[in-house]
Amino acid sequence: MREQSTDSQSPDQPGTSIDDGRNAELRLPLAEERVVVSKRDVEKLAAHIALRTESEDVTVTEPLRTERVEVERVPVDRLVAKVPETRVEGDVTIIPVVEEVLVVQYRIFEELRITRHVETAEHTATVTLRRQEAIIDEAAGDELPVDPGSGGRSR
Repeated sequence: MREQSTDSQSPDQPGTSIDDGRNAELRLPLAEERVVVSKRDVEKLAAHIALRTESEDVTVTEPLRTERVEVERVPVDRLVAKVPETRVEGDVTIIPVVEEVLVVQYRIFEELRITRHVETAEHTATVTLRRQEAIIDEAAGDELPVDPGSGGRSR
């Protein structure tokens, strides 16, 4: 004959005593799992970046400076004791051309007078300008927790 437990608890619950006539059995809980739900911030780290280059023809006008020289030969028949140096008078550079004569004297027989003429003219040309633009398409990537102490970045 079986004795029934006078306990009002179910035999499968912890702390329940079962008596089947032979041995009384006591069940004690040893471990228990609990669920803890929490939230965390994550940051997407993957993005697709494409570069798009646009070309545009534009007309530009820029002053171009050109310089040409004019050489004038001026005969000078003068004796000198030493070779004179090149000199500048205004915008004219004078280079003495000498010849040595039998006696140690120098005679200037000619001077080269070089005059600079500067001209500025507008020059128009068509040039191609290129501009690049980065197109960022955020893709779903690995999500990492945001470290609040790192300014929003996690790595």
